[in-house]
Amino acid sequence: MSLRSFFLAAVFSLTAMVLPVRAADEPPLSLAREGWFYVGGHLTTVNNKQYMTGQMYVEYRIPAKKTHPYPIIMVHGGTMSGTNYTGTPDGREGWAQYFVRQGYAAYVVDQVGKGRSSYIEQTYGPTDL
Repeated sequence: MSLRSFFLAAVFSLTAMVLPVRAADEPPLSLAREGWFYVGGHLTTVNNKQYMTGQMYVEYRIPAKKTHPYPIIMVHGGTMSGTNYTGTPDGREGWAQYFVRQGYAAYVVDQVGKGRSSYIEQTYGPTDL
């Protein structure tokens, strides 16, 4: 094998390895409803300013054909957020979409003071980052 052939084969092999893998094409989700809301919370006064604290963000998807009576509720852990369940870094659907495709209503939450639920240092204290 000539040096040129070897080099071309190496470049082709490396290109094949680094190209992103395309997620399988899924049909669009068929939803009856989707949206978001906040649960709980109360007004807290700090330094003569009022803040809404203690609320939890909830994102939901209800399939058009709901085949299971009970929903799936996904709660993240640690310093993560609910977005861990709504997609992958390489563009594939997440667990929320998977369960909706199986006929479950899916609710994804961000715990109080994390992610899309607001964090106010004066009420929750400093972060440990």
